[in-house]
Amino acid sequence: MPSFNLTNSASNNLEINIYLPIEDSVVKVINNREMVVRRGRGYSPYSINLGIHDEILALGCAEKGNFSLSKNGYGYLSPYLGDLKDYDTYSNYLKVLEHFKEVLRVNPLIIAHDLQLEPSYKGKKYVPIQHHHAHMVSCMVEHGLYNQTIGVVFDGTGLGTDGTIWGGEILIGDRKAFTRAGYFKKVLIQGGNSAIRDIWKIAYSYLYAIDIDPDLWISGINEVEKHVISQALKNKLNSYYSSSVGRLFDCVSVLLNLCNHTSYQGQGAIELEAILNPIIKDAYQCKINDNKGIYEIEYQNIIKGILHDLVSNIPKPDISTKFHNTIGTVTIKLITKICDIYHINNVVLSGGVFENQYLLTYILNETKNSHFKVYYNQQIPINDGGISIGQLAIADALERK
Repeated sequence: MPSFNLTNSASNNLEINIYLPIEDSVVKVINNREMVVRRGRGYSPYSINLGIHDEILALGCAEKGNFSLSKNGYGYLSPYLGDLKDYDTYSNYLKVLEHFKEVLRVNPLIIAHDLQLEPSYKGKKYVPIQHHHAHMVSCMVEHGLYNQTIGVVFDGTGLGTDGTIWGGEILIGDRKAFTRAGYFKKVLIQGGNSAIRDIWKIAYSYLYAIDIDPDLWISGINEVEKHVISQALKNKLNSYYSSSVGRLFDCVSVLLNLCNHTSYQGQGAIELEAILNPIIKDAYQCKINDNKGIYEIEYQNIIKGILHDLVSNIPKPDISTKFHNTIGTVTIKLITKICDIYHINNVVLSGGVFENQYLLTYILNETKNSHFKVYYNQQIPINDGGISIGQLAIADALERK
């Protein structure tokens, strides 16, 4: 365990050990309201009255490690603990968990966990929770919503109920269950986890899917590597289908030659937002298909519009802004349609993509006079740092059922 030696004026040595290390908190302001991106020093632990009957442990997810526990009706969200794929981080996660159990005097037998992760913590009953449902409910919990709600959940990765990777979802549901009302059209992405680092593979996959030669648009990549990915896509090797909006942001970042390889999470999307020109109000064409009552948002015209602008020497900041406006516009159009069809007046926005301040405020501002009410995570992180609270509430609702 890390330690510091402090020497006082009398030359006496005092050793101070860090019992539980804690990260700094990250906070931003959206529409003059505090939005906590990462709960750490000064903001953790966070408690909320959920009226939960049982003692439950919700394990959260791997990349933004955290957990939640319930005791006497309250849910307690742990601080941000880091990427659990790192051994030392995972060891600290377990230590902090045991500390919380001791402080709260709780011995949970019900373990809620992400659908795509095998739980490693011992319990009497395990409750798998779909990732995007947990995102949706985390926002419902914060704002005290119980009835049928529309959940717009945009992020990078989360296993869907159909075995594909979701991340561009429009859900309808409550704390017990949900249905998928809409989604971004899925694309076959080659590269597995390496594609999240080498995001040029994502752009290559999108262009390949719409029969546009990727070699004409992606520069700075070895020709042998591009040939290998082409053959892998052709034969569907080490590839997965994804509806992720986060991956679409990565694709556009590569097309604008902003970022081919990432050195930190979300770099492609962050660099894309950083060059915005807020004066631009235009958007690209985007088609919504009705597939037996489930709506599919096409990406083909968006990408073709971006390529057309590149050929026309439209400035990259203008292209980035038009892309952001497109995602905002099509989202508003679809949730308005679903609100009218299902007579639902509450909409929640959640998922890591909504850390994008421009996109979040665009949707909030454009819907403030609508007949439905839009909510977003403020105190419970909108990214994966908040899903354990959603898991907790869902597990409790299922137990009551």
